[in-house]
Amino acid sequence: MIATNWWAAKQAAAALPVTWAEGAGAKLSNEAIFTDFAAHLELDDNALFVLTGQRLRSLPLRPG
Repeated sequence: MIATNWWAAKQAAAALPVTWAEGAGAKLSNEAIFTDFAAHLELDDNALFVLTGQRLRSLPLRPG
């Protein structure tokens, strides 16, 4: 069945039981994510950062 208006759809969605299945990342914190991110950076003030595969790498903006 398809709802014919927004209110009917909202009421139907509210009536559905929701069960959350927390995945492997459920216990991650913002601090842990940013710490891991920073550990993988090769910092250079004159670089452009690009994702190569699963690693973030810096590319020089100017040859040299």
